[in-house]
Amino acid sequence: MSPATFREIFDAAAARSGLVKHRSIWRRDFPETTVVLQLQRSSSSSLYYLNIKVWLSGLTGRTLTSQEMVTSSGDVFRREPVEMNAILDLESEVSDADRARKIEQAFPEILVPLIERLSTGSGLLRAAGRTPPEVFLLPNIKTLLLPEAPSAV
Repeated sequence: MSPATFREIFDAAAARSGLVKHRSIWRRDFPETTVVLQLQRSSSSSLYYLNIKVWLSGLTGRTLTSQEMVTSSGDVFRREPVEMNAILDLESEVSDADRARKIEQAFPEILVPLIERLSTGSGLLRAAGRTPPEVFLLPNIKTLLLPEAPSAV
């Protein structure tokens, strides 16, 4: 499958899943977070990575710029779920028809549920607490998401 065809199929599946294209990324805004999907092609092969970025924009009141959504890694960052590795490697033995079908399936079965789990602060905490963790939270992000401990009287 050519990279152009792969991107066309990915873009169409993302649009059908309710994500909005913004420059080279796909985004979904929620009251507490903004979740971004970004395909990144390897410089040495026909392998793609799927960057999944989360900003706590609704929780911090920060307004994201277009440039920041494309170039920054967000407040929380992860790569694609392992179930997607073969379909993102254009040199793998997956046929073009199977790759197209699996991309279509990945959105409702894998990506949309993940995006929805990452849509709130409490969802991020639950995702970080799963076994294995779906995301890793840096200490400053975890502190922001955890409710304040009651102060001693």
